[in-house]
Amino acid sequence: MFNDVKRVILTEKGRDTLRNLRITKGLPNNFSKNYSTIIKWENGKNNPTYDLFERYLNCFGITLEKFKETLLIKKIAPSIRDMAIHKTTKIPKEKHNSLINDYNSDLTLEKISKKYGCTPSNVFYILRRHNIDMTKHGSGENYHFPESNYISYLRKKGIVTKEILPLIASLLFTDGSLSNTKKTFEISYYGYDKTLHNIFADLVWYSFKIRPSSYMTRCGRVLRTKYIDKNFINKMLELSPSYKTKPAPKQDWTDFIREPNKPSLNFLKNYSLDILKEFVRLAMCADGCISVSRKPNKIFFTLILSCAHPSLSKGWANLLNKIGIKNNIVGGFGRTKIGGVKGVEDCLFRFHDIGGFIPGVKVCVRKSPLCGIEKQKILSSAVKILQQHNRLNTAPVTFENFKSLL
Repeated sequence: MFNDVKRVILTEKGRDTLRNLRITKGLPNNFSKNYSTIIKWENGKNNPTYDLFERYLNCFGITLEKFKETLLIKKIAPSIRDMAIHKTTKIPKEKHNSLINDYNSDLTLEKISKKYGCTPSNVFYILRRHNIDMTKHGSGENYHFPESNYISYLRKKGIVTKEILPLIASLLFTDGSLSNTKKTFEISYYGYDKTLHNIFADLVWYSFKIRPSSYMTRCGRVLRTKYIDKNFINKMLELSPSYKTKPAPKQDWTDFIREPNKPSLNFLKNYSLDILKEFVRLAMCADGCISVSRKPNKIFFTLILSCAHPSLSKGWANLLNKIGIKNNIVGGFGRTKIGGVKGVEDCLFRFHDIGGFIPGVKVCVRKSPLCGIEKQKILSSAVKILQQHNRLNTAPVTFENFKSLL
């Protein structure tokens, strides 16, 4: 029924502008029921209909024409049918050879798509149309590790290759999985944040000089980076007998808790304080957050690290205490039983002192009013405002005032 409805195709800058409008000014009341739709606009998963998008911009006092003039709109498409044609033909044929040369020179699909102003899938289908070997698509074969700045940071701190394994383990305990059976042997990292995927792949490359079998490929709602390598798996199992932190989809919770091989942080006693601090920083980036609670005319901050496994939660609590971050264990609740540890007293200052979150890692919870903002920026702003008011975790400002600082 919407085949003949005009659609607005946004540029990447346009999508970022939409996200910033929502974060800084809030979602208009009359669009509260359209929240998920607007998030899809911001993430490029859906193209807004012309009329709805125009009404949305008007809520912020912006005209659609003004939005278009600032190069935030790529095109107004008359219909979905036109958009389909646009997707397959918008890269002129005379540029195909140049695109193929870029691919053969080891540029990734994502980097090529940015160069030609299209999507990675457009590049993929053009390459396939020209019978280019795509068997390694998504495998990381064409990436030049390291892809992040984290490895150079570790080198400057004097952290050597043999000390990297715990840092890989930190990401596996939070958003990863390890399977070692007769039929399957693989390690995967899951998540929305591309910075953490880059860091995970860089750490593995730094330790084992192996590339992922699939790199940041779509897996349900998140991205997945996967390795199939027995040596890698065996080395990780030397640290902890298991990295399973929650039940399998159809597994009973009681059966899960009774499993003999439990995830453990005991191996960390063999590593330096610098490694322990980086271990916590990575875990907080992946499965942690700064909780910003709204209260009448004030806000309350704390650190939270999610964890569903009771014995592992105790390990996290002991580790945080060891590096100077006071905390309490939070019991799990609901079907998922996800609890974890919650920082107390001066936890924000202590975490900030050890480096805080890794730059580039953003809040990825779509329902959060702080979605899309760097976690480190939130932490730094929280610490600054607490220092100004000489408080440990509560500041006499409204949430809206705090958000305007970000």
